[in-house]
Amino acid sequence: MTTFQEKTSDLLKEQKASYPKMVKSALKGKTGLTRAQVHKTIKGVAKDYRDRYGATPRKRYLNVVKQVASTMPKTTKTAKPKATSKPKATSTVTPKKEMPEFLRKEQEAAERRIKARTKRILQRTEAAFANHKAEQAKKTTEPKPQLIRNEELGKAELKAKYGTLNEAFVKQFAADLGLTTATIKAMYKVAADYRKKEGYKLPILCGLYCDPKGYLVATDAHMLISIKCKIPAKYKRKACMKSGMQLENDYPNRYPNWKAIMPLTDGKPKAGYVRTGIFKISVFEEQGQLSNGIKYSTIKVASGNPIALDIDRLKTMDKVFGILKEKDVKIWTDNSRVVPVLFTGKNMTALIMPILLNDYVK
Repeated sequence: MTTFQEKTSDLLKEQKASYPKMVKSALKGKTGLTRAQVHKTIKGVAKDYRDRYGATPRKRYLNVVKQVASTMPKTTKTAKPKATSKPKATSTVTPKKEMPEFLRKEQEAAERRIKARTKRILQRTEAAFANHKAEQAKKTTEPKPQLIRNEELGKAELKAKYGTLNEAFVKQFAADLGLTTATIKAMYKVAADYRKKEGYKLPILCGLYCDPKGYLVATDAHMLISIKCKIPAKYKRKACMKSGMQLENDYPNRYPNWKAIMPLTDGKPKAGYVRTGIFKISVFEEQGQLSNGIKYSTIKVASGNPIALDIDRLKTMDKVFGILKEKDVKIWTDNSRVVPVLFTGKNMTALIMPILLNDYVK
């Protein structure tokens, strides 16, 4: 039997010229063995050589041994075991056939409801989209309104609606309320001050408001006057302009809650308000003029700081009180410089905001 050494020696002799090519082929794996298996075989042969001959084989010898390893029986590469796939989660939904009859019917009814609801939602969405398209088409076809270039024309229209005096209406309006024409005109003077200073920001304040509980109210956003009188049904909850036009008290053109502004409880001044004097025009003679042109007069109160009021508003209020022939008009305040000053008579109440002198006088 040919020994391993003899076989190796024969190969060295026969294939001495071509052994580098064989070694190269063996290292590339053309021998049918893996690189790791070839190196393992070489290491085993080297160990056997040392055991037999007591010496380390030369490099050339080891290269030839690679060809010897190629003549040995091939070993198949063991495939790695495939990772076991996780079991798929089983559905917890019970098939309809396995369901009890009553559960199956409930599920089918629920499915029908969902389908019907989805259908309704789609129909509403399609209808809304169709309406939107129709509106857009309408906007593109409608002619654009011509802009009023002359601003005075707009002011003239507003004045005709709210600010032009209609003598016939004022007389009829005064007769219906049981007041004199002079009283109504004096009240319209208060509303005219609002139009003069604030413009027509809130048209309903340009007229006299007929409170259904029996009060005629006028304000210029700084002073408020109310007269107790009868209010016919045709005027209730309406603001009557001096032109004869009537505005309904509804959103967004709503008259302020004037009773909440008035510091009265059951017709009497609220707690904290004290009587400071009796109204007389001689008390309010002009005493000064502010840096912004407002003329003012001061009220000497029983205690605390004196209160400064707009002299023009005082004269307007005095005119209304005089027309109504109020003899004993009381002044009420809480001795503060910032709360409204209250004037009360038999059939009339008025409220005026004070002027903070330190804010105006330089």
